[in-house]
Amino acid sequence: MKLNTNNVKKMLSVVGKCKENKLLEITQYYELYFHPDGMSITATDSVNFITVSAPEGACNDEQKVIVKADQFSKLVNKMTTENIELQVKPDFLQVKGNGTYKCEIFTDEDYPDYEISPDRQYKVSTIDLVHGIQAGKHAKSQSAADGVLFSYLLRNEKVISADSIKVSYTGLKGFNDEILVPPALASLISAIDGDTVTLLINEDKTNIEIVGKNVVIYGALAEGPEEYPDVSFMFEEPYKYECKLDTQATLQALDRIQLFVGLYDSG
Repeated sequence: MKLNTNNVKKMLSVVGKCKENKLLEITQYYELYFHPDGMSITATDSVNFITVSAPEGACNDEQKVIVKADQFSKLVNKMTTENIELQVKPDFLQVKGNGTYKCEIFTDEDYPDYEISPDRQYKVSTIDLVHGIQAGKHAKSQSAADGVLFSYLLRNEKVISADSIKVSYTGLKGFNDEILVPPALASLISAIDGDTVTLLINEDKTNIEIVGKNVVIYGALAEGPEEYPDVSFMFEEPYKYECKLDTQATLQALDRIQLFVGLYDSG
């Protein structure tokens, strides 16, 4: 298969967001799948999955190969040729670019897969979903000991995250449900492409599939969204004062003044 090097690099940067599970060897590998419509690369941490697809690399016969993720990614990212050629051998994946290389493959078993029987689906703005997760990253609790506050709550057209002090509350039009998204799954959402994304949720709200244009994410949802505290009243009550700040100028000022805040100062 002849592939554009830069396109493969972009695909690897997407699946690279899924981190390996040190306790499960197969998560140290990617699955490359070639078929009549193109190719796809899948990564998993044994709980969450991410797959990115492209129209190139199409072949008449379906072919799958499980390749060592770290070795293959580093090799492709060091390639400077316009194209690379992949050829599946019995014991290795041959990669041709700036030279010819043999990449380690996994042949002992099939790559993990998942099944989901969605009970409901929602179509939302990709920008709104990604922004909600990014905005709430530093507002949510950083400790799993804090229970539901460790995850992101999607509830009644809002993405919510909070700890005992901070709260993030952003809009997500079109999502009229209630689920808890764990941090490991949420970290993959930034890879979603396309203007809109489809959220497919099973009946007991334990699993979700997030479908973009060329990227599909699957993962387990956290338990207890109904236990998440209601913070909506904090944003609905009127405030006495209001002002507008230039975002960039404010961030730059905070960055400079941070140099003078010591470890034991009160902010």
